[in-house]
Amino acid sequence: MPDTAVQVTNPAMVVEELTEALGSTGVLAEQEDIERYGRDQSGHPAGAAIAVLRPSSTDEVARAVEICASHGVAIVPQGGRTGLSGGGCGISDAVILSLERFRGIEEIDTCLLYTSPSPRDLSTS
Repeated sequence: MPDTAVQVTNPAMVVEELTEALGSTGVLAEQEDIERYGRDQSGHPAGAAIAVLRPSSTDEVARAVEICASHGVAIVPQGGRTGLSGGGCGISDAVILSLERFRGIEEIDTCLLYTSPSPRDLSTS
């Protein structure tokens, strides 16, 4: 899988802004975490992502997308990392957007063929 992300000029500033928006549990920036989340079951090599995002609400997802867009940072969405095509692998200078904190479905629209994810109730965990 080609690594086509644009180089981010100040990744530390992007991580800082994301941490302010998502909190310290919503952003993982340690190399060990990035490497672990950077791979799926395909075995494709992962690029050096700048962080792993773990939003706990759709509002946090929207805020993370806004921040990344303002800095030209690519986003690799990630579900369960079970894919075999490499689509969930991190790419250089991008963020990995893990949806692992979403545990249910709020709505299923059978006409438009989409689902709305529901964040896990973090108050009980």
